Amino acid sequence: MTGEDVKPVDTKSIYQRVKVTTVMQVSREENLTENQVQSIFDLLSASKKKWDRPKRMSIDEISLRKGHKDFVTVISDIDTGELLEVINSHKQDEIIETLADLEVREGVTEVSIDMWGGYPLVVEKMFPNAQIVYDRFHVMQHVNRELNKLRRTGDGKTQ
Repeated sequence: MTGEDVKPVDTKSIYQRVKVTTVMQVSREENLTENQVQSIFDLLSASKKKWDRPKRMSIDEISLRKGHKDFVTVISDIDTGELLEVINSHKQDEIIETLADLEVREGVTEVSIDMWGGYPLVVEKMFPNAQIVYDRFHVMQHVNRELNKLRRTGDGKTQ
């Protein structure tokens, strides 16, 4: 086997996928042993526990597969861009349950969220000292939708 035969391992991808599936499944997909996948996960998990206490966080959901409704919630540090947590759910109670274990909640001063109705309650409950900020992308998406409605009326007057 030459160096050209060895495929590089995307450890961040492995870590994220183990959080939402199983070590066994990821090991099969990556052609690695379960021990190798578990070691990668353990190593990155340990580094995630060493975050600096974030002051500004972002909460957003993403779909793991295009066109599917299986969302995960992604929590990140706005200032560093570092991924802090991936929650295998988009449900309010499951997000709250996961965030309850974080020791950094009291020190968070700002949380950026999209316009999904459940996030304000999550922030109010889990980050009592934080101000809610709606993320620019979703605000502009909403503004553009409304502008398009006005444009379609032809006269620019609201109905």
